[in-house]
Amino acid sequence: MHVAGEENVVRAMWTDKYDGERFSASAFKGSDLSVSRLAVISLDDHWPLFRDRVQFPAGRTLLAFAEINVSKLAALGRTHAPQITLWVDAVPLDWNPAHAEVRGNVTRGLANRILDAVEVHWSQLR
Repeated sequence: MHVAGEENVVRAMWTDKYDGERFSASAFKGSDLSVSRLAVISLDDHWPLFRDRVQFPAGRTLLAFAEINVSKLAALGRTHAPQITLWVDAVPLDWNPAHAEVRGNVTRGLANRILDAVEVHWSQLR
C-alpha cells in the first residue's frame, strides 16, 4: 500500500553515519530504505521503540530522526538529474506497525539533497 503524500516519515540516524558535523549521504543511499510513519506512531514513541529494538551492534547509538514529507521526498526525486521516481510503501512489522520503505534507488547525489531537506530531531541523550 502506498503511503499518502500528506504523511511524514522518519529515518533513524545512527552514530555510524555521523562525523560530528554532518550525517553521511549513505544514511539515505540505496533502495528499499526503511522509514517509519508518524501517522501511525508518534515521534515521541519512536525513541524507546528504536532504542529497545534496533540499537545494535554495540557502539552504535541512535542520535536523531530525520523527518521528511512523502510528497517532498517524491518531488526531490522528480527534480533530480537524472530523474528518480520515489514513493513510500507501508510495510508494517510486528514490532513496528509504522514501518515503511522508500522505493526507488536513491543515488549519493539525491541522498545529499534529501539530507539538506529533512528536519532533524536530535536525541536528548546525545
